[in-house]
Amino acid sequence: MTRRLIFLGLFLSLCLLGATFSIAGAALAFDDVKGHWAQLDIDLLSSQGVVDGYPNGTFLPKNNITRAEFAKILIKALGMEDEVWALETVPSVFGDVGAEHWARGYIQLAYELGMIRGFDDGTFRPNENIRRMDMAVMLVRALRIEEERSVLPAYADLEQIPAWAQQSIAIASERKLVGGFPDKTFRPRHLATRAEAVAMVNRMMHIYGTKYDFYGSLEGIDEVSRKIWIQLGDKGTVLLSTKTWGRQTVHETLGTVLTGINRKFCPSKRLNSQVFTDC
Repeated sequence: MTRRLIFLGLFLSLCLLGATFSIAGAALAFDDVKGHWAQLDIDLLSSQGVVDGYPNGTFLPKNNITRAEFAKILIKALGMEDEVWALETVPSVFGDVGAEHWARGYIQLAYELGMIRGFDDGTFRPNENIRRMDMAVMLVRALRIEEERSVLPAYADLEQIPAWAQQSIAIASERKLVGGFPDKTFRPRHLATRAEAVAMVNRMMHIYGTKYDFYGSLEGIDEVSRKIWIQLGDKGTVLLSTKTWGRQTVHETLGTVLTGINRKFCPSKRLNSQVFTDC
């Protein structure tokens, strides 16, 4: 069967049905995230290659995440990883990010895109664990919405948020990129976990418009339940469902290679030919 590259965008209203990733009949979720509050976020970003687990099959969601690791995730989430390699030989703007650092290109690109600025002493401190307030600032810069004006929620620990981070946290809170804790605190200096980072980046991708981008093979479709199955290479099959399909017609058959670019599709009654028609 001829496999042609087409674009299928599953709009932001698409919803993954819980734990429907599978690899040879097993759940795609890492062994240690099944039932975790961020499992859906982790599964989704993992399926897109934005985040990785460890060789032993774990994700370690409660572990902290470094500033370098978060910069890399941001670049990958924005689909800009191809630009990283062009900066490998460019002298680093930060004194503590040497040519041998594994994330040098990601950090340099994040700097050039205005996502990070480093510290007053000219360092980036790539191996330090990142704080929640730093993540909020970087997310807002990544979306280029730092000029927006928002009111900072009445967090119980408001006085602990430094002036330089207040507006970004206000914007991030209003955009629901970040949130507080049950005790109404924000905990700006709290070291973020890998799970928190992935959840925040997933929300950013929702705003940015890449949350439901996929690259895989169309394996099946059920018009009645309005579900489609996409084979994501060696990552198994993901089951997607949506109440709202969209505009654009694609005449393809099972086995079609699909790449999401944020458009909507509606399956027609011609299931054998897998025609997606305007709703």
